[in-house]
Amino acid sequence: MKAREGERDRRDSIVLMLLILLVGFICIIFSSGWALRFAPSWKLPADMGSNLNPDSDFLTNMPIGFFEPLDPSILTNPAWLDVFLTPGASFSTLVPPTSSPTSTSTRTMPNTATNTANPISTPTPTSGIFIPPTNTRTQVPPTIGPPPTLTATSVLPPAPTHTNTVTVTPSRTNTPLPQVDLGITKDDGVPIYNKGSVLTYTIAVMNTGPNAVTGAVVTDAIPAQITDWTWACAAQNGGATGCDAVAGSTTDFADTVNLPNGASIVYTVTANVSVVAIGNLSNTANVNLPVGYSDPNPGNNSATDVNTLAPAVADLQITKTDNATHYAAGGSKQYIITVSNPTGPGDVTGAMVDDDLLTNPNLVGASAVWSCAGLGGGSCTANGVGDIKDSIDLPLGSSVTYTVNVSVVASPSGNLVNTATVSSPADPDLSNNSATDTDTLIVTNPFPPNLGTTPDGSYHSLSAGSSLTLNMTVIANSDGGYDLVYYEFENGGFVYLDMVRIEISDGQNWYTVFDWGDEFRDTNTNMDYAILPAPGTAPFPPPEEADERQIPTSSLYNNTGVVINIDAIVPPGTYSFVRITAYPQPPDVDGQLEVDAIEVLP
Repeated sequence: MKAREGERDRRDSIVLMLLILLVGFICIIFSSGWALRFAPSWKLPADMGSNLNPDSDFLTNMPIGFFEPLDPSILTNPAWLDVFLTPGASFSTLVPPTSSPTSTSTRTMPNTATNTANPISTPTPTSGIFIPPTNTRTQVPPTIGPPPTLTATSVLPPAPTHTNTVTVTPSRTNTPLPQVDLGITKDDGVPIYNKGSVLTYTIAVMNTGPNAVTGAVVTDAIPAQITDWTWACAAQNGGATGCDAVAGSTTDFADTVNLPNGASIVYTVTANVSVVAIGNLSNTANVNLPVGYSDPNPGNNSATDVNTLAPAVADLQITKTDNATHYAAGGSKQYIITVSNPTGPGDVTGAMVDDDLLTNPNLVGASAVWSCAGLGGGSCTANGVGDIKDSIDLPLGSSVTYTVNVSVVASPSGNLVNTATVSSPADPDLSNNSATDTDTLIVTNPFPPNLGTTPDGSYHSLSAGSSLTLNMTVIANSDGGYDLVYYEFENGGFVYLDMVRIEISDGQNWYTVFDWGDEFRDTNTNMDYAILPAPGTAPFPPPEEADERQIPTSSLYNNTGVVINIDAIVPPGTYSFVRITAYPQPPDVDGQLEVDAIEVLP
């Protein structure tokens, strides 16, 4: 019995002790909560086994309603959590938003909350602190039911609710500017320009819309190379207005114009270039957008035309002659070539003179020797052999002259043609930059059988219009005497003189020394019609030099001869050829010429 009572007393003591301990724990919990509420400066020990430091500013100095980001390390559940709190309790820790106009943060203990979140995986709460997923969600305020029935209830004070409100000012609405696409082009049609020249520019201004523009400004600064210019309004299309003209201006150009959608304006500009212009001539025209418009394509609002300066402009000229119309085998030639710059307007440096002598088939090119002299400031190479390939300088009004001596081959053929040229990079007239000399080859005939050097009563007949060229040497030595005798056939004491022409040549030119039929007196012969004896009346009526004019033998040299003095007709020298030509029919009557003989007098 006593043993049973002792066992009951021991059991009651244990129950009582447990009740005391339970009541003690409950008191500690309530007292700690109220102590924190009424004594904020109270501090818990820092060695409670949690990463949460109860003495930190996070807990002791945090303003009411303020939340700051948490260090994840403090969210580790301490070992004593389930000892002091109801098993299964959880905390929801949220970070306040920073940019949302209105944010609401609510901490709930241990009430039941309903959360509506996006369909993103949601972690399952475990004992300790619960961290919600980082996604966008709508947090529904919890519905608070009746408090749970507990023998000992631990209640934490509700967390304050903090709301931030941000007011967003509506953005300002801008009205877009009317849009136009202005454009401009400029061109003078040439890549180079010359000093003292005139350039003509064409400038086109256009608006491709979509809107009209009022007050666009066309500008163009006059370049330094242009002395003055004249602007003309060539066309206004599509309703364009405001195009103005300016005459003889030496200043920059500006013109305010109006351009409907699709309209255009064309200017024609005549620009006078300075005679001392240097460098490239660059000229830029612009069309400028007025205030209140926008242009999506400003790259075509400017246009530039560029011309490079050409070498000095000068109209060079060249001449070439050998002062001859004919040439003969084995003979010689002397050419005179003159290159000049008579009218400019510029000086020329480095013009080229060319004359191909070595390749001429009728000349012995290797024998060609030439010399050159300048006049009026012109300069050239003093001398040379063979072809002429010479660079010359010709100031305005100057010239250079080449003298070329060259031999003719022994067996030439055809005409002797020789050409000299001058070339310059800035010559506006090329028609006078080449000169050609052409000579006809002298071909001799053998003496006909009935033609001798003394009269013998037989004759050689030449048909009307034909000629006979003989290789005979006649010397003009200015002795004043007769040098050549032409004999016509004698017929019964008379010579019926046919119309005839006698010429001599030095191999370069032919000279007429007697011409019966041209009605000009041959005062260097004995056949001056004014002194001829007349059968009945003197002189005969015209034509005095008629075909088959009857001449008494007493009036002729050696009965039938017409004596000729060449000294008064030709320059002194040796003449190797004699040519006898019958007049064509008519005026030749019988259609032939009867030649008895041709004689050279000593």
